[in-house]
Formats: sequence, C-alpha cells, structure tokens
Amino acid sequence: MDHKKDISIVISRFEQMIAENDLLFFDVEEFEIIAEHYLTMGKYKNALKAIRMARSQHPHSPAFPLKHAQYLVALNKLEEASRELDLAEGLDPNNVELIIARATILSKKGQHGKAVKILKQSLRNTNSPFDIYPMLAGEYQNMGNYGEAIKYLKLLLEDMPEDEIAMYNIAICYDSLNQSESSVEYFNKFINANPYNELAWYHLGLTYGKLKNYDKALESLEYSLLVDEHFTASYYEIARIYEQKEDFLNAAKTYHRSIEFDEPSGYIYYKLGHCYLQLHKNKLAQKYLNRAVHEDEELDEAYLELAAILIVEGKTPEALHALNTALELDPENPDYLFTAIEIYDKAGLKLDMIKSYKKLIELGYDDADLYLDYAEVLVEIDEVDDALALLKDAIDKNPKNEDLHLISAGYLFAIGNLTLGIEHLLDANAIDNDAYAKFIEYFPELAEENHVSVILSKINTPK
Repeated sequence: MDHKKDISIVISRFEQMIAENDLLFFDVEEFEIIAEHYLTMGKYKNALKAIRMARSQHPHSPAFPLKHAQYLVALNKLEEASRELDLAEGLDPNNVELIIARATILSKKGQHGKAVKILKQSLRNTNSPFDIYPMLAGEYQNMGNYGEAIKYLKLLLEDMPEDEIAMYNIAICYDSLNQSESSVEYFNKFINANPYNELAWYHLGLTYGKLKNYDKALESLEYSLLVDEHFTASYYEIARIYEQKEDFLNAAKTYHRSIEFDEPSGYIYYKLGHCYLQLHKNKLAQKYLNRAVHEDEELDEAYLELAAILIVEGKTPEALHALNTALELDPENPDYLFTAIEIYDKAGLKLDMIKSYKKLIELGYDDADLYLDYAEVLVEIDEVDDALALLKDAIDKNPKNEDLHLISAGYLFAIGNLTLGIEHLLDANAIDNDAYAKFIEYFPELAEENHVSVILSKINTPK
C-alpha cells in the first residue's frame, strides 16, 4: 500500500463507493490511507466521511479516534480534539502520532512549554524519534529558544540529511541568533558528510553572503548548481550577490542562465531590465521591463523603471502612464514618490510635484532638504505665501537648520518683509558664522539690492 499506484486505486474505490451510495469494506490500513489523503489535501468533508465509516467498521482501532482528532485540530476545534485523543489514548497510550497531536493542540493554545514537556517524555518511549525532533525544534522556535531548536534539528539531519524543511529551519535559527560563523561551520561539516546536498551548499552560500564574503558565497552557490543545475534558487542568489557587488553584467548573465531551467517570471524579466538599466543599455532594459509588466501587471517596480526610461526618451505620456500605474499599485512607497517628483519635474508638472511632496510629509518625512525643494516649487508657481508657511513648519521641526532660515529670509526680503527677514538672517547667523556668505551664494541678485546689502553689511560687521 505504500506505492502511489496502490494509493490511487484505494482512493478511486472509496470515491466510487461514495458516488454510488454503496457500502464497501476497507481494512484499517486502507482507511488510514484514505483519511490521511483527504486531511493532507484539505478535503475535510471527505476525510470525516472516511473516519466515521472506519470507526464503524473497526471500532477497536486507535487509529480513527486519532484521525478524528487530527481533523478537529485542522478545524481548530481543540477541546473536541482533546476528547478524541483521550479515547485514542485508552486504546494505544504510546502512539507517537497521538503524542504529536496532543502537542499540536497545546502549541495552538500557546502552551509551548507543556508541548515540549510531553514531547520530551515521548522520546523515552519511542524507537523512532524522528517524528518528535521536528516538533520539539518547532516548539523551541516558537519560544524563541533557537539554540535548543538547533540541537534537535541537528539530531534530525544526522539521520535524515535530505529533510529540506529541517535544513531551512536550522538556517533560520542560526540567522535569528546572528551566528553566521557558527552557521558556516555547521554547513561545512554537514557538506563534508553529504557533499551532494545542493540545499546545504545553497545555505552555506547564503551565510557567506551575510558575512560579505562574496567569493566564498559565489563558490558555494556554484557548487549547489554542479549538484543540481535546475536548482533555480541558487541562480537568483548568485545574481543578487553580483548586484550587491554592482557587477550588473554578470548579474544579467546569471538571470539568463536561470531562464534555461525555469519558466521566467515577470520578476526575473524585471531584474534583467534593472540590470541593463544600470549598464545604461536602455533599449534592452525597456525590452525586459515591458516583458515584465506583460507577464505580471502588478509589478510596480517595473512600471517605475519604465517611467524613468521613457521620460528621458521624451515619451512623456507613456512615462506618466507607467509612473501613475506604479503609484496606484504602491501609493505610499517613499522611493516611488521621490522618483515621481523627478519625473514630474522633467514633465513640467508642478502641481503633481506638490501632491507628491505633500504625500511624503504625510508619511512622516521631515527632512529639511525636502521642505526646501518643495518651497522652491511653490515659489516657481508664485505661491510665495504658501512657501513661507511651509518653511515655518519646517523650522519648527528643524530649528537648528540654517538653510531653512536663510531661504526664508531671502523669500521675505523679496516680498519686502524686511523685519521678519532680518530675524531669520540673524537666526541663521547664530547657527553658522558663514551664513552671510551662504546667503549671498543663494541669492546673489537679491544681495546686490541696496536695502538688502545694507542689512547684510550691518549683520556682518564685527561687534
């Protein structure tokens, strides 16, 4: 019954019986297969039918109260599940699956310490601890005790080196403890015993990458591909490392290698477009970015980079369409808003620039330079009063920034408000003794005006 063909025959026979409203006999093993199949598939109604029928035909078997408990746990009916486990325990108290199910209930209730206690007790009563080790590791991970989790994951991987979930979890535990050096030591030791485990090579490469040992990282990841050239995760990580090294040519070559073994996603096309954009190969970049958004219409970063290319090419309507699509998909991404300001500026859309500045301020960005740029745009559309009100807010948040005071002074002098302008100029001078020179640099024409030059000379006269 452990062959897929045999399992398929049992399932087909059961489903035919249901369809024909018939009643057939199945032995205990067959019912276990049927119930487990439906539980694993999430087809809980069929699982319950099989469990009820099994309990009717095999009332003294402990397997089906246990399966019923697993069904109830899946539906989060934990108290009912506990009662079923009590019944199963009376029939077979040392059943490992029963202990795991009881630990699962405790875990779902957040009682991880109690779950650990019964799992450790079960280790003393079983000849097959390999179902218990991952449960114990999981409970310790839930408790944040990653050191103990590593202990049981190591025990599991000693005898089951191909367990991918355990491999991922042990890597996560080392990462959570910030123990990259220990992680490297473990995976090197593991690989010495299991040199053809591509996942171990992959995680070794990831860890070297975290340590910024990029040569070792690339070497390890390439070894994983020697073991399995279809292991696409390694291609993506190799490409990512090349991007970190700003070697965009090799990054692009690696993404192309991945396409030989895996159907390219919109994201891979985006990454190719991004690499070619960094290499200033705009035509190639545009080609792959267009493929990216064709493949995945919600790939906001691809739309944004398309917009950046199109605006440079003078294709303003297309650039604005791509930009607005990116902003619709991720309206509160500050990087997108800063890029939007640059594109709107090139398109001469001052009002749209202002909307983006307002959004950034709403998101909590109060950098002085942002306010200064925003104020400059307001002045360009003759909204000087709004610019001064904005700068006042900026000074409240950044009172020691002399540039905010200097620019405020310049705008105030320009509209003839000398008194308030002098106050800001004095404030700037108190912050920075070079404020006088900076003001002349910022407003050379204004500084030459007679009334302003008199003010400046008085401020700059040594006391």
